[in-house]
Amino acid sequence: MTDRSMDIRHAETAQGAEDAKEQSDAEEETVIAPWHFKLLVVGTVGYLIYRFIWFIFLLTGHAWNG
Repeated sequence: MTDRSMDIRHAETAQGAEDAKEQSDAEEETVIAPWHFKLLVVGTVGYLIYRFIWFIFLLTGHAWNG
């Protein structure tokens, strides 16, 4: 091997290390859920609580059968 080929290999390794560091930094960033997704989750949980309470009333015979 010549000195030039070793320098090129070292430069490629250094560039690969920088790319790997940039990728790991990008992977560590947290993604915040959008507001409409949070609203959807709150609405779904509220609806399921309502249906659970309705089911309890149905089992006890106090449900409205309107």
